[in-house]
Amino acid sequence: MKALKHCFLPFLSCLLLFSYCQLGSAKEEKSAQDRLIFAIDLIRHGDRNPIDPIPSAPYQWKEGLGELTPLGMRQEYELGRKYRHFYVHEKKLLSPSYQAGTLYVRSTDVPRTLMSAESFLLGLYPLGSGPTIGHFPFLGAALPGRFQPIPIHTVPKSEDSLLSPKIDQVIKENVLSSSAWKENIKRVQPHFAAWSRALGVPMESIEQRGACGDTLFIHILKKIPLPPLLSRREAMEIITTEKRAFALMFEDPNVGRAAGGPLLHQIADDLKQAALAATNSNQHSKVSSLPTLRYVLYSAHDGNILALMSAMHVPLKSPPPYASHLHFSLYLRADHSAYLRILYNDAPVLLSSSDSQGYSSLEAFLKMADFQGNKN
Repeated sequence: MKALKHCFLPFLSCLLLFSYCQLGSAKEEKSAQDRLIFAIDLIRHGDRNPIDPIPSAPYQWKEGLGELTPLGMRQEYELGRKYRHFYVHEKKLLSPSYQAGTLYVRSTDVPRTLMSAESFLLGLYPLGSGPTIGHFPFLGAALPGRFQPIPIHTVPKSEDSLLSPKIDQVIKENVLSSSAWKENIKRVQPHFAAWSRALGVPMESIEQRGACGDTLFIHILKKIPLPPLLSRREAMEIITTEKRAFALMFEDPNVGRAAGGPLLHQIADDLKQAALAATNSNQHSKVSSLPTLRYVLYSAHDGNILALMSAMHVPLKSPPPYASHLHFSLYLRADHSAYLRILYNDAPVLLSSSDSQGYSSLEAFLKMADFQGNKN
């Protein structure tokens, strides 16, 4: 599985360093005059412990159930380092030192996503980039190591219609009765009774993804013993079935619209406003004394990436691995026209209006997002 690569820190670091050139490839800009004016990243949290334990295979998780692990922190830190190279050193979108108002960070109200955002931001603005006291460096750093604190915004899940919309009813009405869902269940349903005995939990439906498949995946990933009555082959069967089922939920366009529509509309709004601000600034040659928002970071979950991809009519066939990232970069040409590039884990996202490298006009993207129409 792709996610198994996260077991190896050296390999991960090399992979992220290699992908610097993927973000800044020769085909990325249409001409030397085009400039990056705005960017948005949606990241999945890094490696974590299981959310639910398996009664028949008890294990003491050091950080606690559902919590980000040290490996997950490193994954997000390396991702932040990669984007520092791209945004600060290569494209000059962001300043080498943090400037308030130039970036906005939003996370779901979950410890692992909040900590992932912190880890990413430490890569984006590492130790040594933070402020000193007053204008006299010899007085010392404001914080040890010249650490740069950056605000991370969140709201309670019950109030978060952007990153945690309520979709249970939409899934029930559009997915659980579909032929694709029933076919996925039919293949493994005869095993439910045996698997329930082996796991020590009732397994009556695949919707109980968190109670078994995800936890078994982490047991295998971290080489932790499986339940005695469950073979590795059976564990892989459960994992594969439940991963497919989870992705299948978001393939339905109604679910994609309900789960990813609010975020897609917010992204479209931000991109439109950024293009208008950059065009007005160029045309009037004004230099505002106020900082301009240039970058937005969302720290969330695999379901958020699945939902947004579905809302853009390019649904994924499998859940995103840990520390996956969906990247939007907005460029402005000399004639003030704007275009967009979208990447998922550094691979082009091919919308109906995109070319083979993931480029699309901003106008086409806004139309796809139904920017002028109904938000729902």
